[in-house]
Amino acid sequence: MICPHCGRSLDIGALDPDAFSARVKAGIARARDRGVKLGRPTTMTDHKRKLIEDMLRTGHGIRKVAKLVGSSNRVVQQIKHDMIQPAR
Repeated sequence: MICPHCGRSLDIGALDPDAFSARVKAGIARARDRGVKLGRPTTMTDHKRKLIEDMLRTGHGIRKVAKLVGSSNRVVQQIKHDMIQPAR
């Protein structure tokens, strides 16, 4: 990595691991304070979720619903679980 101020090469591995970890955690906290969403973006739209819930309520099986809406069995299972026990 090159220092943007002086142009010299920096050896990140030579930094104290605890100090490095603290800097990373502080940066993540600042990003969250600004409202930045971290993690993998979801592909589940509100429409798709409602469709899955409606199909489950009408008696369709998990595997069939997953195949019809193009989602995984695990996602459909999680939505079914959330229908029974709302937000943790």
